[in-house]
Amino acid sequence: MLFFCIDDEKIAIDNLSHVMKKEGYEVTTTQSSVRALTLLEGGRFDVVLTDLKMEKVDGMPKRSDSLNFAT
Repeated sequence: MLFFCIDDEKIAIDNLSHVMKKEGYEVTTTQSSVRALTLLEGGRFDVVLTDLKMEKVDGMPKRSDSLNFAT
């Protein structure tokens, strides 16, 4: 299962990534909301975990954009 974690706080990304990888999951991370949108366009992620309040683009637009990519 491939997880995509998006958060502008490095410590949150590092902790979440560490735990997920330890459990055997593949994890892609980014701290940039703009880069997240690019990665969502090209990637097929099983689960997307995102911070809801980020600079430039917050989690809600990313959520609806990711749903558009899935269809």
